Amino acid sequence: MKQTLLLITCVLATMTMFAQEETIDYLPFVEKLKSWEVVRTTLGQDKIDYISYVWYGSEEIGGKNYNNVKAFNGRTELESYFLREENRKVYMYDTDNNFEFLVFDYSLKEGDTYETYSYDESKMVTYKVLSVGEFKDGPEVIRYGYDEVADTITISRRYLQKWTVSRIDDVSYQKIWIESAGSLEGPLANLYDSHPYSIRDYLIFVDQNYAEINFAFPFYDTMNNIWRGQSLPHSKDMWDGESRQHKLTYELEGDRLHIYGQVFTIYGGGLYILFKEEQTDDPQTIRIRWQYRHYGASIEQEGFLFTTDFYVPGFDPNKNYIVVDNKGEEHPVINKTPQNEYRQFVEDGKIWIVKVESNGWPKEEWIEYYYFDGDTIIGGQTAKRMMCVKGESLGFGVENIEAVENIKYIGAWYEQDKKVYYAGRNQEQFELFYDFTLSTGDSILMPNHDTWLVEKVSGGIQGFKGTYYEIGDTERWLEGVGSETFPQANFRWNGNIGALIACCVGDEVIYLNEQLLEEQGIDDPDYAKKRRFDFNHTVKTQPKTPNRRWEEVALYGEYNDKSLDIRLDPLDDAYLVRITDKAGQSVYEKAINAGNIVALNIDISEYPEGQYEITIDNSNETFNGVIDTTTGIDEIVNGKSLNSKSIYNLNGQRMKQLQRGLNVVDGKKIYVK
Repeated sequence: MKQTLLLITCVLATMTMFAQEETIDYLPFVEKLKSWEVVRTTLGQDKIDYISYVWYGSEEIGGKNYNNVKAFNGRTELESYFLREENRKVYMYDTDNNFEFLVFDYSLKEGDTYETYSYDESKMVTYKVLSVGEFKDGPEVIRYGYDEVADTITISRRYLQKWTVSRIDDVSYQKIWIESAGSLEGPLANLYDSHPYSIRDYLIFVDQNYAEINFAFPFYDTMNNIWRGQSLPHSKDMWDGESRQHKLTYELEGDRLHIYGQVFTIYGGGLYILFKEEQTDDPQTIRIRWQYRHYGASIEQEGFLFTTDFYVPGFDPNKNYIVVDNKGEEHPVINKTPQNEYRQFVEDGKIWIVKVESNGWPKEEWIEYYYFDGDTIIGGQTAKRMMCVKGESLGFGVENIEAVENIKYIGAWYEQDKKVYYAGRNQEQFELFYDFTLSTGDSILMPNHDTWLVEKVSGGIQGFKGTYYEIGDTERWLEGVGSETFPQANFRWNGNIGALIACCVGDEVIYLNEQLLEEQGIDDPDYAKKRRFDFNHTVKTQPKTPNRRWEEVALYGEYNDKSLDIRLDPLDDAYLVRITDKAGQSVYEKAINAGNIVALNIDISEYPEGQYEITIDNSNETFNGVIDTTTGIDEIVNGKSLNSKSIYNLNGQRMKQLQRGLNVVDGKKIYVK
């Protein structure tokens, strides 16, 4: 299985307490008073060693000034290096052979090459840069500025940069450079082309000036206990009494645990906070214990609080949390995020809308609707019947389908313990079709006896918010939806070509392909000719956590006299949706989990013409929008002609008589049923 390291968020903190900040442009590798802390494990040994790379003064060699960095195991000196940096290039002087060579070049771009010295081969070797980008899997760099007079904090954030490089003669051998840190296996791991298999290093902490800049990397424990954690901002030595401690608020947002409040530290560099999960008697509740540590040492340190916010990624929002501070006091977590519950595939009222292209010649295109309709029993197992209707009108309900006589039975489905079973219309037994219990690293046996690996993912699909599974190189299963083609097609489908437009249950849309929606709805005046409106956003309570995105959220909707669509892609919280008429009477009210659905499609065809206000809110924020269903369109039910010399369609073409749908007659819109 893929091993997911729970990376530790890093903090870049200035304690000069000025409100004006410098731009975080580039963090140099060679700096005075900088140190690196590395955990070293040895195969076959139960103990771990803490190796410190420490700045040990400066020295002039050949007219150039070098920083001397020494490696220590406790008080035992292991190695000594002479390093200098110029124009983002890091050089080392080899005192044994009396020559200088390039170690890192943080100015390189993708495709560039460089030469460095390999101690393994005792010669110069050539490397190529494969990519340059943000180190999003690693620590986030945060800079704090504090204005004591205004008692405000300014925060700027960015990721560290990383370079992926490889030998020219062996592209499979790759190394990762991290800005300012060097390598995740230690600051100077780049000097060696191979690493002894019996020894493994893990960078856990980088500290510069012991008071100004520090950021933590994954902390490794030989007992396989991984502590999630991050460094604390440093301050001047402050002591303000016991009352300044434990002024913390805890909040779980998605998979991030926020802790914000008063945070002071009276120690220098190397102090950071660690979090560890502990199971309780209640399987739905997890206790989070946190403590202060100095570097990788296991000695608990006393800490104080400074006004700030930090978070730890990787927690499960489906669990209840109790946070235990370093005094042993328990604090329940405030969970404002809706539970990301598993969405079943088999649900009453669910409809799949699919664009279909014929597999033969001549090519044809049409729309198919798949939906559950009643129960059936196969082999003693009760299951839901799936039906398919081929239609031309595009809508989110089967009542909009014109060719209702063109209906066929597809097969039967039942679901148990997140496993979905299917029996086709000519089958007398069920087979496992989707398995949503799989995890990243699991394997699945295909019908052709190939074995494919599974990767469990969330996020990254436009129009879908839930969890999905990458099966091998080509297949993708979506929780609650199934395939992105037909619901009854996964890795073995060889029929017509399908593309899922939408999947919805009632008025909740859980999958929506906007591009296909626009392509298919363009000729449907009932569906496509909708008016857009934007919501006004009001924040009721200013967010306590600085990185909440309430003020960035923008929602919009589309409507005509038939239906109202509200796009919820930016929202991931629980909201109450209300529609009120001009008299203030409620005509629609529903509590939604916006973290599970991407849109609402509300039938307003029976609403009288007029203005309506749509409100979407929770305790923290409100979205308000207004629609006006007064169309100004006259209806002609059976009329096919009109005494007028001016009849046009919506494309501006002159017509001899009225056509079905919208017409423009003497400048007035006329709708023919």
